[in-house]
Amino acid sequence: MPGSKGCMTTITSLTTLNDKQLIDAHYKGDASAFDELHRRYFSRSYRLSYKFLRNHHDAEDCSQEILVKIFETKVKNRYDPTKGASFKTWADRIAANTVINYHKKRKKSARDTSFDETYQAPDENTSISREPIIDKSVPNKLMILSCFEIITEEEKFIVILHIVIGFKQKEIAVIMGISAPRVNQKLKRALNKLKLCLVEQMKNQGGM
Repeated sequence: MPGSKGCMTTITSLTTLNDKQLIDAHYKGDASAFDELHRRYFSRSYRLSYKFLRNHHDAEDCSQEILVKIFETKVKNRYDPTKGASFKTWADRIAANTVINYHKKRKKSARDTSFDETYQAPDENTSISREPIIDKSVPNKLMILSCFEIITEEEKFIVILHIVIGFKQKEIAVIMGISAPRVNQKLKRALNKLKLCLVEQMKNQGGM
């Protein structure tokens, strides 16, 4: 192509480039660099989306939305390495916010497909206590929804990132720009609020 000499990276060399090198090439108009970044990050974005949304169509739709934002070429929306975060961490921050906002929009346009349908217990790699938020004897999952509304937006964000999507506390700390101990403190506080609320609701309904 005229004017593109030196711009296109050979397929062989693409796999040896790190994300920072690829995103720089993408910003300069290298289509093959974009293809390689898309290959690397589509599966990651899809897995994160599906783990939260639990629906193939929605996960595909959301993951495409994530990639559009990650690979945005407008200067104000570009990845900026001078701000300290790696490209992967920066992309994860965008992905987490996009998935949560997508879920909110989906809830408004569909009947109540909400937190009770996407809730998963922490996996073996999570560092928070294995004690469940609710006991199996809780008679009504709507209790979860009601109690989820009493915690702050920041607490909801942390609970969703950690329990639903599966981010470790250190990863959440980087995404939110706060320390890991602070994340742990906020997470424990949110889970305690949820437990107390659920216990109170069970008492009111004669479940205890």
